[in-house]
Amino acid sequence: WFQCAMLLVASLLILHMVGWMHQHGRTLKTSLQNSAADKLSQGSGFGLLVLAMLAVGREGSETVVFLYGIGNQQQGQDLTGFVIGGVLGFVLALLSYAALQAGSRYFSWRRFFQVSEVMLLLLGGALLMAALDRFSGQLMGMDVPEVFYTVFGDPLWDTSALLDDGSALGGTLAGLTGYRAMPSLAAVVTLALYWLAAWAWLKPRAQVQLAARPA
Repeated sequence: WFQCAMLLVASLLILHMVGWMHQHGRTLKTSLQNSAADKLSQGSGFGLLVLAMLAVGREGSETVVFLYGIGNQQQGQDLTGFVIGGVLGFVLALLSYAALQAGSRYFSWRRFFQVSEVMLLLLGGALLMAALDRFSGQLMGMDVPEVFYTVFGDPLWDTSALLDDGSALGGTLAGLTGYRAMPSLAAVVTLALYWLAAWAWLKPRAQVQLAARPA
């Protein structure tokens, strides 16, 4: 149950982080600079220290939860691959930063963050499906009404013949997007609600304002 909860928290944190950054990303740098300037003008070095600690601590705690959620899906030799992948990911992040700095005229930071949002949301959906898998596994071992077995256990369709989520390609797709070859009703509804929530949060504000205006 603890692992299920951690996966769920990691998924929701990703959704929250992407939504929050989408809304506040443009003003975040200015806001932090203004807060730091205020602390310095007041001669409050300790206040600036606390501000920096809170900013770093928040990002660090989110990173720990994300990595725990992703790593929790790995076992045995796969865990070694996870560690190697993490190191390679860090190296690629540095290379991506250097490439963006050198070629900003060809690929803007705005486009980079848009792509990052989509990738993070896909990963959040994958973690949510992993949490549901663990929850369903626990539920199937309990004495519950038959309807729970139907909703959480019976597949709605089977696309294993096209792409099995147990294969190398299917497993990678499942780990990155939450793909399931034989999804249950609970899996389909949960993932649909996740993406509906993401769309509602990230859709342009102009659409929200127009929708809020009286006819």
